[in-house]
Amino acid sequence: MGRKYIATFLLAFIIATPVSWYIISVYSANFVVKAPVGISVFLFSFLLVAFVSLATIMFQLNKAARINLSDVMKSE
Repeated sequence: MGRKYIATFLLAFIIATPVSWYIISVYSANFVVKAPVGISVFLFSFLLVAFVSLATIMFQLNKAARINLSDVMKSE
């Protein structure tokens, strides 16, 4: 499950980075003063989203691994 999620996440990042860079450059084309859009913006967002999503997945996997199946069967 981890490899599949990471592969999907990387594919989404690879697709979204040039698309978002293009949209930002088209949007800011008519601005007099333009903020620089460097690779650091995309790397920071990648690392932040990767950390939050992987932490969430690890929490959910840990929670699912600790469930006692006999207690679940007794309650149903």
